[in-house]
Amino acid sequence: MKAAHLLSLLLTALPASALAQGQSAADPTGATAQGDVAVTIYNGGQSLVQDDRQLPMTAGRNRIEFPDVSARIRPETVNLSGPGLAIVEQNFDYDLLSPDKLMDKAVGQEVTLVRTNPATGAETRERAKILAANGGIVLQIGTRIEVLRDDGLPVRVVFDRVPANLRARPTLSVTVQADRAGTVPARLSYLTPNLGWTADYVALFDAAKGAMDMQGWVTLTNNTGTTFTNAKTILVAGNPANGGGRSNWWQGSSGAIDQAGTESGPRERLGDYYLYPLAARTTIANAQQKQVSFLDVKGAPARATYEYVNGWLGSSAEPMSASSVLKFSTSKDGGLGDQLPAGTIRVYMRDARGNPQFIGENSIDHTPMGSSMALRTGEAFDVKVRPTVEQRTKKGGSRWETRMRYTLTNARPEAVTIDLAQQGLWGDTRVTAQSLGGQSPGGKVWRANASRPTGWNGASRCPPTARWISASPSIRATDRSGARVSRLLIFFLFWAIALPVQAGTVVSPRADSVSVTVYRAPGRAKGPISRNWPGGYALVTEIRDVDLPQGESTIRFEGVAEGLMPETAILAGMPHGVREKNRDARLLSPAGLVDAYLKRSVTLRRTDRKTGKVTEQEAIISAGPMGGVIVQTAQGYEALGCSGFPERMLYPRAPADLSPRPTLSVIASSDRPTRARLELTYLAEGFDWAANYVADMEEDGKTLDLMAWLTVANGGVTGFADAQLNVIAGQPNKQRRGVRPRPTGGPLRLQCWPMDITSTHPAWELFPVQQAEPMMMDGAQEIMVTAQRSTNRLFVPMPVAAPPPPPPPPPPPPPPPEDVGDLKLYRVPVTVDVAAKAQKQVALLRQSDVKVERLYAATIGYGDGTGDMRPMTLRLRLQNRKEDGLGLAMPSGQIAVFEPIAGMRLLAGEADIGDKAEGERVDYDLTASPDVRIGARTTAQSRKSRDWILTLSNARSFPILAEVTIPHDISPRPKDMERRGNDWIWRVTVPANDKIAWSYREALRQ
Repeated sequence: MKAAHLLSLLLTALPASALAQGQSAADPTGATAQGDVAVTIYNGGQSLVQDDRQLPMTAGRNRIEFPDVSARIRPETVNLSGPGLAIVEQNFDYDLLSPDKLMDKAVGQEVTLVRTNPATGAETRERAKILAANGGIVLQIGTRIEVLRDDGLPVRVVFDRVPANLRARPTLSVTVQADRAGTVPARLSYLTPNLGWTADYVALFDAAKGAMDMQGWVTLTNNTGTTFTNAKTILVAGNPANGGGRSNWWQGSSGAIDQAGTESGPRERLGDYYLYPLAARTTIANAQQKQVSFLDVKGAPARATYEYVNGWLGSSAEPMSASSVLKFSTSKDGGLGDQLPAGTIRVYMRDARGNPQFIGENSIDHTPMGSSMALRTGEAFDVKVRPTVEQRTKKGGSRWETRMRYTLTNARPEAVTIDLAQQGLWGDTRVTAQSLGGQSPGGKVWRANASRPTGWNGASRCPPTARWISASPSIRATDRSGARVSRLLIFFLFWAIALPVQAGTVVSPRADSVSVTVYRAPGRAKGPISRNWPGGYALVTEIRDVDLPQGESTIRFEGVAEGLMPETAILAGMPHGVREKNRDARLLSPAGLVDAYLKRSVTLRRTDRKTGKVTEQEAIISAGPMGGVIVQTAQGYEALGCSGFPERMLYPRAPADLSPRPTLSVIASSDRPTRARLELTYLAEGFDWAANYVADMEEDGKTLDLMAWLTVANGGVTGFADAQLNVIAGQPNKQRRGVRPRPTGGPLRLQCWPMDITSTHPAWELFPVQQAEPMMMDGAQEIMVTAQRSTNRLFVPMPVAAPPPPPPPPPPPPPPPEDVGDLKLYRVPVTVDVAAKAQKQVALLRQSDVKVERLYAATIGYGDGTGDMRPMTLRLRLQNRKEDGLGLAMPSGQIAVFEPIAGMRLLAGEADIGDKAEGERVDYDLTASPDVRIGARTTAQSRKSRDWILTLSNARSFPILAEVTIPHDISPRPKDMERRGNDWIWRVTVPANDKIAWSYREALRQ
């Protein structure tokens, strides 16, 4: 359907309700000029706004101004319709009013100067003409020319009027021709970007029951610069074309739909789009994210599976994590029972203490009812697969035979099933033998199902014959039975039936208890944590006791995390659930006050510096806070803070929609007054954590003591006292999130017109400003100085020091990690303070007498072959097994290794490691050794082969173990060498102060 046709359908589909008289009754302050507003919002961030108003008209031409339209309006889409009205022209004015522009527009015009005698306080007024505003203000007063405030004395500049094309807010003005005088009902409609919606789903999965609870929320995001008050809202699931002739061949898929459904959904349709009208009118505030519930299902069948897809016919030198997959259905019988608009599904599981923990998320496309879903939530920490190409033989022409081996490991305490898929097969590929009962539907992908018991480490083989690689995996659908979606139909039978009682606002100032679980920044396996705004996130669970009144009320949760993602919030414990959630990005601040009181009355207070006399007068804020503040007084228009007088504004009260701290508000109802224990859970950005290991080698060089510190960072303005702190290791799937506004607030920066006078020059020409480097500034924040005043007294007796307090008890040992789905949860055993804008370190693990193998490693690379001797790398190898002193999940991080030398503890080197499950090999590459070297030289080459000689030298006084990785196809194949992926591993002991050599032949591919 074309966009223009859809627009016309929507204009007719939305009824013209009873038109508002003047301003909306929902805004008693008169801060909006909007009438009866209806908004139709699309997924792509574009919306259709319709504003019904009663417009007073005179016969003939009329100029009408609409100051409360979207600041991002598309003027070419404006339509004003009404009986007897015809549009002549329209203008969108976006040149905003500021002191600088007000003065610039006043050049050539007269203003009033109000001077105050510094001795008597008496005021004098005189008219002046503005000649120029270039660097300073040049005036003509009578026959003399002077510069404003050249004598340094305060002077107020009062403007008679504001230029017609300067606006406090972007304003639409329309000139119409009316055929009669009187009040005319009119409808203004236009399209605007920056007002969109997405669907966000919260799923709580119970693996033991094989079921999940799912809530669906519509998330409205308004960044138009305008608030839409008491608007009727319709959401359209779909994106109409907006020109450009694009086809849909390139449009990707999230891959979550395993099998598309064919059941008809219960929602209202408009062409090929689904409509989701909100049940009640709502105010969509600027810089706000609002959530409205549209789906709530309990106990839908679901199950967790594992999947590994090997792209191409390739090998991996290291085990790779299998994907964690959650499977469920949207069918009416045995599923969610509804179609799902495109959005993000976030999955939670409860840990051993019953607290919900985030295990991953993924996006879905618009999904028909009856579909089978396979949602990838992340990577499994304990379930690994290592594919290996054992042999590849050319069979003639373009045909090859490849023998594959898949090594599957399971470190979980229970058996698991892995769906294994091998891509890279053409349609004519034949699988000649296999140890698993796999199949190749369509010939392009071979897939098998492997069940592996706990602690299992084994291999499966499959020799497919292939010539090319081009395929994509698919997941088999499964049947389900379960809960239906319950739907409540509300009928208005009589006009006199009373609506629910509005019980007002309830404020919860702080949490009674809190748990903070921190996740690492996606993709940051090493490197420092960002100090300004950490790139990870946290799952915050707050317990709050709240007194709920009877009826519907707004509950404000103050003190939530600054980076709160409202679409992730879950509130449990409400008697009748939650109808709406809001997160306002506006904080109570000087600038926020000016913005809230725009076009409203305040008190302007001025103080005489000499006499201290205080004068007050009423003023209306005409513009601000961006670019300065303009106020209108009885004398005219003035710029705040530009006169040189001490002056300030007094506000009658703090606006209700400005919060002193980051706040989440919800609208919910209770059938009676009650005290409820509420559990608020949400994800928040601005957190991160890292693991830092410290290893101390023993004298024998065969064991070490290993300790790990956990560094947690909170970059937000909200701290959490006495919090249960946890961190999650592993890689939950996390979608890239667009930049969202953080809660804003700050000082009011009063800007004026150019203030240079005759005796001044730009400061930067006289005194160049030296900027501090960022590293200097960071260091300055960490310097602490302790001082004591000196004294000239002699023989001052030293005070007797009090006995030192007894040492605190040692902290309890860190508990072992817990399994949360396929992730690892590490608990801090005692409650701690997670301070705002700070980092904290706590002990993560302590292990003594860990067995270590010391060796020297090198890899033969493309640059080798000349015989040059280069240093080998000192490598420490640990086996993550209980019999070797470890046997635990180790999160990725950085390690510093220290060695004892002559009674001193010296740094041997630092290295990075990834996540390591129990049973995996852990390698630390520390430093290049000048005493242990390797040289690789080619001696002969033909079309089919190349001959190599490897030379190892050891200048140390003791034998060393060397490990060389050879990425060549050695012929004949060695029988006593390890194979890792496509590489051969040569391990050999080099005697003290000696060298050895080894030759081999590389078979070249034809």
